[in-house]
Amino acid sequence: MTVIISAGIGAFITAVGMLVGKLLDHHLKRKDKKEDTAEEKADEIANLKAAMQEINQVIVDVKFTLEKLENRFDNVEYTNRVILYDRIKHLGTKHIKHGTITFDDRRALRNLHDAYHNKCGGNGDLDLMMKAIDQLPLATFKDSLFLKGEKKND
Repeated sequence: MTVIISAGIGAFITAVGMLVGKLLDHHLKRKDKKEDTAEEKADEIANLKAAMQEINQVIVDVKFTLEKLENRFDNVEYTNRVILYDRIKHLGTKHIKHGTITFDDRRALRNLHDAYHNKCGGNGDLDLMMKAIDQLPLATFKDSLFLKGEKKND
């Protein structure tokens, strides 16, 4: 009977050992899975951080390009304003000296002044000249500067 009890106790200890082994193995596998999951998450976070750094660099590059374009646009706008100012002043002075202006020339000067004053941010320096242009009597085409020996495109 002792042998049977010893065999029973041995079988019980073996069964408990196997159960403890399986529980320990299961626990270790879960721990490994958690560690694998943690490693995967860490890799994913590292990949996301790298992607964010690339995106941030693209944003910096876009901002730099935008600043360059804004400077270039400001320069072009300033240049246009200066050219329009000079053209309006030149043509306006010629017409005022001549004492008349054709309807088409007045309309062309009005359009130039509108572009200068309203679109390019002109400061109003030519407003008095434009008032004088508007008060000039209208000339026929044959009385225009073009036929009086003046170059129309000056």
